[in-house]
Amino acid sequence: MVLAAGRELRAALDDPPARADAAERLAVVLERDLAAPLPEHSLFEWSAVPPGLQASPSRGGATETDVRRLLDAAATRLHVAEVALAAGEAVGETATGDQPSTREGLDHALTGLRDTATSLADREEADATRHFQSAVVTSSDLATAIATLRKTVAETLDSITQQTAVALASPFRAAAGLAPEAARKAWESVTERLQVGDLGGRLTRLGIRALLSAIDALRRLVPGQWLVTARVKLVELRDRLEAHGGTDAAVGWLLGVEGLRAEADAIAASPGLEIARLDTASLDLTALSARYTSAMDVVGLIQAGIAGLGLIKMVGLAVPHLAAVLVGAELLVGAVVIVLALDYVDSAMAPSWVRGARTIIQEASRGA
Repeated sequence: MVLAAGRELRAALDDPPARADAAERLAVVLERDLAAPLPEHSLFEWSAVPPGLQASPSRGGATETDVRRLLDAAATRLHVAEVALAAGEAVGETATGDQPSTREGLDHALTGLRDTATSLADREEADATRHFQSAVVTSSDLATAIATLRKTVAETLDSITQQTAVALASPFRAAAGLAPEAARKAWESVTERLQVGDLGGRLTRLGIRALLSAIDALRRLVPGQWLVTARVKLVELRDRLEAHGGTDAAVGWLLGVEGLRAEADAIAASPGLEIARLDTASLDLTALSARYTSAMDVVGLIQAGIAGLGLIKMVGLAVPHLAAVLVGAELLVGAVVIVLALDYVDSAMAPSWVRGARTIIQEASRGA
C-alpha cells in the first residue's frame, strides 16, 4: 500500500492540486502501516542482563522464527522510512527558499521498497520450500559418513564466518575515523528517542517514526548490555584487522570457530558412531547454513535501507542528529550480526534461539 501510494504521489508531482491529494493519501497509508505493532516483544529480558556477553532470552521461548520476523520488520520499516522522507522532500517539506522539489530521491526510495518487498516474499517462499523438501543424506558406510560430516562442518563454519565478515564491513566503515566522543554519541542515538513532534512536515515526521520503529526492532535483538559490549567487540575486531589483516580470520577468532573445528574432529574420531546420526547432523548443518545465508540477506536489505536514508540530503539538514542516528543504526546492525553469528555457531555466549552448529555436532556423537 505504501508503494502504491508513493507511486501515485510520484506521478502527481507536477500537478499541485493532485500532488497535495496524493501526499495526503500517502500520509494516511503510512499512519496505518506504523499503527501495526512490531512482531513479538523484546527477545531479551532487558532488566536482567548480567555483565559481559551473557544474556537471558525473554520469557515465552523466543525462536529463530521470532528473530527473522524482527529482521524482516526492520528491513521493511527502513525502506518505508526512506519513501516517507523522500516524499516529504519531493513535496517541499524540507526545502529552503526557492529550492525545487526533487524526484530522484523518491524514485530511489520506491525502487528500494519494491525490491525489498519482492526479496522478502521470495525468501519466505524459498524458506518454506526448503522446509518441506525431504532431502536425505545416506552414507554407504561409517567412513563415508564421517568424511561427509567433516566436510559439512568445514563448509558451514566457513560460510557463517565469511558472511558475517561481509555483513560487518559496513559497520566497520561507519566506525572508521570516528572520534571516541562521536562514537559514543552514535551509540547513544539508537538508545534515545528523537523528538519528532515539530520536525518538518507530516511526511517527514512519519518517516522519522518509521526509522525509529526499525531501530526498535533491531534493539529487540540485542540485550541492553550488548549495546556497550558490542561496541568494544567491533573495536577489537577493527584493531585486530589493522594489526593482522584477514577479515575472515578475525571474525573466526571472535566466533571461536577453530575451537569448534577441533571439537568436531574429536567427535569424528570417537568410537561407536552411528551412520544415521552422522548423516542427520550433516543434513542439519547444511540447513543451518542456508538459514544463516537467508538471515544475512535480510541484513543486507537493512543496510541498504540505512544507506538510502543517508542519501536524502535535505532531510538530514532539517532533522537534527539524523546523521548520528544513521551511524548508530549501522553500528547496531553490527551488534545484531555478532549476536546472530554467535547463536548460529552456538557459542556459550549466545542466546540459544537457534539449534546451532555446536549442538548439532554434539548430537552426532550421542549413543557412541
